[in-house]
Amino acid sequence: MTSRLRTALAPLHDARTLAHGLVSTGLTVGLTLIDPRELTVGQRFLYRSANAALSAWMVRASFLAEDPRMPDAVRRGITVGAAGAVLGSMELHEAMDARLVRLLERLGVERPRGTLAITSGALCLGTWYLARRSLES
Repeated sequence: MTSRLRTALAPLHDARTLAHGLVSTGLTVGLTLIDPRELTVGQRFLYRSANAALSAWMVRASFLAEDPRMPDAVRRGITVGAAGAVLGSMELHEAMDARLVRLLERLGVERPRGTLAITSGALCLGTWYLARRSLES
């Protein structure tokens, strides 16, 4: 059963696959829909951890699609570093998020959080697609 599950989930861990592109985009949109200003301390911890985990997963998947000669210890180190960088910058991210939401509200956007989520999703999917094309060439 474990090998079947591993085989079924393998495309998610390959940044070149459509499955990875769609799931990473969906998770990005889902996290963008969350307003961090409304979270409790515990919820904020989970929110920040989810952002760091998503970033680490995406970095790791990108490395697996890149040069296979890179030592695994280097890949792991960069992946952990990426998660740490995301965790370390979350306060700045949340401040920018709040400013963007307020700006969209002042501009009369009816659903600023949804607008941010759609924009984030489009950027995520577009970035995945361009990266995938560069890996293929």
